[in-house]
Amino acid sequence: MSKIPGWLRWLPVTLGRGAKNAVFRALGPLVRGRAPRGPLAPRRILVLQLQQLGDSVIFTPTLRALRERFPEATIDLLASPVAAQIYRKSPYLNRIVVARSWSTAPGGTRIRPMLPLLRELREAGYDMTVTDLAQQSFKYTLVARLIGAPARVGFDIGGRGFLHNVRVPFRADAQWVDANLDIVRTLGGTPRSDREEVAFDATDRARVEALLDVEESRAGKPLVVMHTGSNWQSRTWYVERWVSLADTLGSRHGATIVFVGGAAEKEYVERIRAGMTRRSISLAGVTDIPQLAALCTIADVFVGTDSGPRQIARASGCPHVVVMSAQDDTDRWAGWGRGEVVVRSFPPCHGCYYAHCAHKICMDAIETDRILAWVEALLADKSARTAASRQERLGIPPRLEPMAAKGKAALRVLAHGPASPD
Repeated sequence: MSKIPGWLRWLPVTLGRGAKNAVFRALGPLVRGRAPRGPLAPRRILVLQLQQLGDSVIFTPTLRALRERFPEATIDLLASPVAAQIYRKSPYLNRIVVARSWSTAPGGTRIRPMLPLLRELREAGYDMTVTDLAQQSFKYTLVARLIGAPARVGFDIGGRGFLHNVRVPFRADAQWVDANLDIVRTLGGTPRSDREEVAFDATDRARVEALLDVEESRAGKPLVVMHTGSNWQSRTWYVERWVSLADTLGSRHGATIVFVGGAAEKEYVERIRAGMTRRSISLAGVTDIPQLAALCTIADVFVGTDSGPRQIARASGCPHVVVMSAQDDTDRWAGWGRGEVVVRSFPPCHGCYYAHCAHKICMDAIETDRILAWVEALLADKSARTAASRQERLGIPPRLEPMAAKGKAALRVLAHGPASPD
């Protein structure tokens, strides 16, 4: 039997998703229940943060605004393990409950193992649950409903949030950090800032400086932090280009190159370091998230893929260059951060939202010299930390034009071939 083409395997998934959304829309008016009458004045609020790293960082302005709106309320967090790290030292929370059985991987979550924890939370008697924009899937809505709070605040997109009874208007053209702030606006608050933050303390800063051995490794020369990995293969760049970028910054500027990332990214980082001729430091799998935030505050420039550490760099006020794929077709992850430069291309297949891609034409179109030019510009600019967000939209280079000429449909079919190891 011949192998089923990748695009055909996606067809039942797409049809099934459409059918589910239609059912959700029909059920909404029947089962969501009435919203509490009158102004909401919750005493106990449970915020859901069960998503991935970057999603959690962009929610931090909303959490701060939620605390300002309800200064006397108890605000607890139900968090995935990675989100718990983001908020571990947050001054806006009373308690963090870690959902250790929750997986942020696509298809990796099951509600059943969480039922004992959800029963405990139900008994705690929360007045309100808050679910943010990144948690659009029905599973998040169901978790909020099982907790039993009278007021369930969240977005209802495609009918998937039909169990929320305090629904936040969704602005499709808004950047996500501002769209999340609509939660507080719906609750009668006026957010004062969209500034992201990741809290850390002096012990985190001291730990980072000890790891770097600052006096020896920097000696007044620039510190460049690089995050080369991603949970999505389609968002990764190429080993040889990271090698070229890092070595050139070392030779031209005497830069100290520090690689960061999770333990799972150590092997990829070591592949890059093995190809380099200049000395570098790897902290992949060594630092936790508050320590990464501390590192970003002392770094001169951060360079990375469109992944969670990029959001931490922005929250920490570090000038940063993002090597960004075109698989996400909107600007919802860019445009509000100071010192931010996003470099991306737009081949015919842009907006595919594929986690894996065999050709990665959008990343292949980003040449090393463009990233190098932006890093050097930020190193030379004393006002880089406060500069407005910028975006460079690259054309398709001549060497890739025959590939691009295949068109959107063909490129999306070819994406399902054997994926590059990078």
